[in-house]
Amino acid sequence: MSNLEGPSHSLTRPGRDIRLRWKEDMIPQESLLHQPITYVGPSGDLDPMLLAHRSYKDRISSVSKYTKATYYRMRPLQQNGGSLLPPAVFTLIEDIPGRQTDLSESSEQLRDELRSRFEEKIDSITASGLLALYLRYVHPVFPIISRHQLPAEEDCVLDIPLGLLAAICATALPFVLYDDALCVESFRLPTQDELFELSWNALVEESSSPSIPTLQGYLLQLHRHYDAKVQSCDALKWSLCCQTISMAQVLGLNEDPSFWITLPGWERHLRKRLWWACWVTEKWIAFGQGMPSHVHQRDFTVDPLTQQDLVDYESKDWEPTSYFVHLVRLTGILDDIMESFFTIRATARMMENVQESLQAARVFRQRLKEWHQNLPPELNDDSVKEGRSNGILDRSPNELNGNASLRIAFFATQLAIFRALIRPVSMYFLYGKRHPGTFPEHAAASITKEFISATMQGAVSRLRDFIGFVERLTTADWDAFWPGWSRHNFALASTLLMHCHLLASSPELGWIPLNPSEIHSVSSPEDITLNNSVLEMDGTNVPTMTPSTQSEVGILGRKWRWILRLVARGAAGKKNLTDISLHRIDALFTEWSQAQISQ
Repeated sequence: MSNLEGPSHSLTRPGRDIRLRWKEDMIPQESLLHQPITYVGPSGDLDPMLLAHRSYKDRISSVSKYTKATYYRMRPLQQNGGSLLPPAVFTLIEDIPGRQTDLSESSEQLRDELRSRFEEKIDSITASGLLALYLRYVHPVFPIISRHQLPAEEDCVLDIPLGLLAAICATALPFVLYDDALCVESFRLPTQDELFELSWNALVEESSSPSIPTLQGYLLQLHRHYDAKVQSCDALKWSLCCQTISMAQVLGLNEDPSFWITLPGWERHLRKRLWWACWVTEKWIAFGQGMPSHVHQRDFTVDPLTQQDLVDYESKDWEPTSYFVHLVRLTGILDDIMESFFTIRATARMMENVQESLQAARVFRQRLKEWHQNLPPELNDDSVKEGRSNGILDRSPNELNGNASLRIAFFATQLAIFRALIRPVSMYFLYGKRHPGTFPEHAAASITKEFISATMQGAVSRLRDFIGFVERLTTADWDAFWPGWSRHNFALASTLLMHCHLLASSPELGWIPLNPSEIHSVSSPEDITLNNSVLEMDGTNVPTMTPSTQSEVGILGRKWRWILRLVARGAAGKKNLTDISLHRIDALFTEWSQAQISQ
């Protein structure tokens, strides 16, 4: 065993307790950031147990002169800390002439052509300016790059791999207005679509032998806001998302790197951030598109993200933000909600078990409450709202506010709970009332007047808060960086609002139907007011729905449509954040009105 001495590090997970002691400066460290490495999984034909018996130079690498493969292990064998598992191993295959088609002459020519096309559009000074804007407005909320991977000299910015560099420039392009030098050059800059297309073509060339920059480029592609006219963007984005997750696994990002002492500390932090960025992105896209997640807890060992993981460079321009840490924690709650309510099996089970649904909903609402209470002041909308009511904004007058997307994600998570609770009510009146005998009796018995009232009241209350928050957003909020999944969060609110409207105006519920024309017309915001009194008490002191609830749902619909039309004229429309939401609620209101008239 090694006699290395040093600070004790502990990592506790279910089933194991590892304690390692070392002096990292005694272990050779080598960055693998730009290497097209492949993680050796436990069941593959390259058995990591077998590779553990190889001799490793400097306790890091081992080269096979026959296969041209280099094996890298992430810690010395003797530093096992009591674990029976061997060190994680990666392989790097040297280029063999005639065997690697992606390095053929035509492929090299294509890469050179793409690089030339990019440099015709973006010179080193412009690229450096766009990179600075990216670090200022995107990195604080989506920290997927490290200062250590960026060149120190402005002239060397073009040395960044093209797939990543073009994606960075494309992502930063909307912020050109906020740069004193670039704003006057905006007329000669390429469009976002042009840069993203260049990035994508370069990434495709890299994907057969991906490295960390390739993955970073894929992540930025996932946060691209497609034009509203691109009907297939959802299918494209989900396919790309799945490819990104598989690439992350090839690169071994799903393994915890905390004790991989053969890698520099900054690279370990970066790998950890990248895994959680992939995880968060996949969960929200799956949620917004109604797809099953491909990432499960059994398939990764990465420790929870901490604020310290965001620090890899001592500079005020690179100060860590708590946004991403709290987004990861919120996504953990969303993931559990998805597992409990929205998998195929959970959907069927919860439809027939209202009590189980209520119990789960209470737990999730409490977790969301605690998450919100633990937000720091700069992320807590209550303090921002108070400042706005006093005419004072708690931010620099020259800064954008990227926190609004986190709050929208919080609302979407809340609304997901009520979407799940409303489903059995909706199906009960679809099947049980219109087609007697088709709805299970034991499930129907749980759908009481009290349950319907509480569910509708909760949904309307959350929708009211959501719509009120969106109404208060300013240009400084809309112009900030918004994750690519955000457009679905707005659309989900429209969907739930229409579902509530459908149920509230259903004759089967015994409530007075709304006049469709009252909802369909939009005049001005002055005549749109909300009635906060939506419940009345009957003789048993049980809250029951009244026509005022139905009326408020309709008024909320009118108000929401008006807000969406207003924001569509600005940054929200340019980024296509609200186009789906507006089109959906317009279409549903129109179709519903026509259906009512035809009846």
